[in-house]
Amino acid sequence: MAEQIETPVSRRLSSVKNILIVLSGKGGVGKSSSSVQLALSLLNTSPTARVGLLDLDLTGPSLPRMVGLDLPGASVHQSSAGWVPVYVDQGRRLGVMSIGFLLKDRGDSVVWRGPKKDGMIRQFLSEVRWGELDYLVIDTPPGTFDFFFDALLSFCAKNVSCRWPHCDIYGSSQ
Repeated sequence: MAEQIETPVSRRLSSVKNILIVLSGKGGVGKSSSSVQLALSLLNTSPTARVGLLDLDLTGPSLPRMVGLDLPGASVHQSSAGWVPVYVDQGRRLGVMSIGFLLKDRGDSVVWRGPKKDGMIRQFLSEVRWGELDYLVIDTPPGTFDFFFDALLSFCAKNVSCRWPHCDIYGSSQ
């Protein structure tokens, strides 16, 4: 059996028990709404559940507004261990990371393509200090299935399993 290679993403996500990626080939189908509802539902499965919500839709970062964090004081902090997500609750059970927290004007969007966009996504995956999480829900931009499946296979040293209504896709970084 081939040895698994540790990457910055796999190291950072090693403390996450379950990763759920919300994908679609087109926009306007409710990925962000579904991501927020999924995260809130998972949070309510247990009084100790810890959930992260990662907004990778760089051109339309809506998660801060959807969870009530579109406030001037809600901002990401840098620590020696990485970026600290913004928490919705005082118990720090639901953390959110979005480029929306990094913009001067919360109504702005980012129009990046190619390596710059991919680099920001890799940075979010490898540098956010989530701590121990039961679930990480990742909200993606439209039409990104190929990028995320390839990224999971190449950046994560874990096995990846995706289930779809009409097919099963299994991959491994090995």
